[in-house]
Amino acid sequence: MQIQASSLLWRSLKSIAIAVALVGSAHAQITLNSIDRGRYSEYGTHIFGDYDSYLTGQVATVEFRSFTVFDTSAVTNPVTAAQLRLFLPQGSFFSFSSTETLKIFDVSTSVSSLTAPQFSAVSIFNDLGSGTQFGSATLRESNEGSFIEVALNNSFLNYINTSAPDIFALGGALSSISGIFDQYAYFGSGSGNPADGRTQLVLWTNPAQGTTPVPEPSTYGLIGAGVLLAAVAVRRRLAARKA
Repeated sequence: MQIQASSLLWRSLKSIAIAVALVGSAHAQITLNSIDRGRYSEYGTHIFGDYDSYLTGQVATVEFRSFTVFDTSAVTNPVTAAQLRLFLPQGSFFSFSSTETLKIFDVSTSVSSLTAPQFSAVSIFNDLGSGTQFGSATLRESNEGSFIEVALNNSFLNYINTSAPDIFALGGALSSISGIFDQYAYFGSGSGNPADGRTQLVLWTNPAQGTTPVPEPSTYGLIGAGVLLAAVAVRRRLAARKA
């Protein structure tokens, strides 16, 4: 009888351990700051003033598209979910509409060409707003001072897990531009340091990379409650058998 009770307790504790492991792994993530970023005008210019600023949209009738570059060489496990985070500074959004739509695309232009000084590189400007769409987000003035979080879709997951080079770029364009009026986001977004944490790629992998995640305080509570419940269940079963 004691052996059966011990077996029941062991099975209960094993189930709790598995649940705790799942809770811990769900919080594991990798956050990568961009290593470069910038903007292109519709005339294909990418010069000193365009470096580091990820201005996207239309200013004085000229459209701009942006790019961010990430180094994922440290990511070795399959990516199961991803998110692009772009900080929207105060005063950097303007639109006559209440919202604008930002779309994120793949970039076929080589990173070396993308980040070099360019004049009349209209094909690169076009590349930043066409091809495979990886996600989209709705922008509002109320978002200023916070991060815009763009959930990246299955097309991106397939790309990063199968064909993406270690260093690659993502393109950004406002798809809601209409007319000749100003409609833009991320105006004045450069800081002189593209790795400043304003533009981030967040990845979740399975299995999680790095050290085993440290359980949160709530998880320790789950462990304690689970052990207590298992012990109570064993005690009740033993009492019922004696009766």
